[in-house]
Amino acid sequence: MNRKDEQEVKRKLKVLAYAQETGNVSKTCRYWGISRDTFYRWKREYEKHGEKALINSKRECHLFCVTAHSCKLP
Repeated sequence: MNRKDEQEVKRKLKVLAYAQETGNVSKTCRYWGISRDTFYRWKREYEKHGEKALINSKRECHLFCVTAHSCKLP
């Protein structure tokens, strides 16, 4: 896990902890600027798979797609 991934995981853990402290998911989502769908997806994945599940996988997909297009695959 690189530094950027660690920072992202740390941020998501802070969001989850804030929701636990306040007991209010809507307030948490407004405060952190995320949707409730995103919050519940993070929560569900964290409960199933732990911190590793909080690594941002979309960035990896984007990098793959850019690489695939630059390679001009058929």
